[in-house]
Amino acid sequence: MELDINRREIQDKIREKVKALMQERGLKQKDLVEKSGLSQVFISYFLTGKRNIGFNALEKIAQALGVSVAELLSSPEEKRSKLEEVEEITDVVLLPVVADVPAGGFESGDVEIEDYLPAPKSMLAGVPKEFAAWWKVSGTSMSPEINPGDLVLVAYGGFVDIKNGDRVIAVINGERTLKRFYDKGEYIILQPVNDKDHEPIIIKKDQLKESPIYLYKVLGVFKRY
Repeated sequence: MELDINRREIQDKIREKVKALMQERGLKQKDLVEKSGLSQVFISYFLTGKRNIGFNALEKIAQALGVSVAELLSSPEEKRSKLEEVEEITDVVLLPVVADVPAGGFESGDVEIEDYLPAPKSMLAGVPKEFAAWWKVSGTSMSPEINPGDLVLVAYGGFVDIKNGDRVIAVINGERTLKRFYDKGEYIILQPVNDKDHEPIIIKKDQLKESPIYLYKVLGVFKRY
């Protein structure tokens, strides 16, 4: 059956997906106008729900945002269903993309899942997929090595060895940070790459009795250029 993109629910889905991608990439309306070649009036009317979008304009917006038309038309759950079929016959696993790293694992219902992306099974190094996820980077402490918008594949520290110099996401008192990990005996040091703008975090181990630290090891990075 041919997809009717003029249905209201599909138009609303496309609109919200475009807005989310614009926010993720730091784009304003004028940027989308410039990149897509569509008029300011059309973009404004579409984003505010005053006008529907057709396939020709959809292709231009998808190209401007660096995604496929299919991605603009698919919800995370729809995408997950399709990728699960691929997972059954390939050496990849389907993992959630999360904006926040929880203290324990990714199987909790409290985790907000934004999308699903595949990862090679070999990258997980034996970690159950319920305890691994793609995490969207928002800070600059690891720039230029890892930049805002990049995705890091992380695994909960209970399933992997974390050594000095490893990149980790540390969660303590509900706060999270992406740093390099160093165990200095009585102290733990979380060291940024961008030490011009960010100070290292030094934690006394006796503090961890009241405020435990949860560590997620970075297994890989997906760069979004």
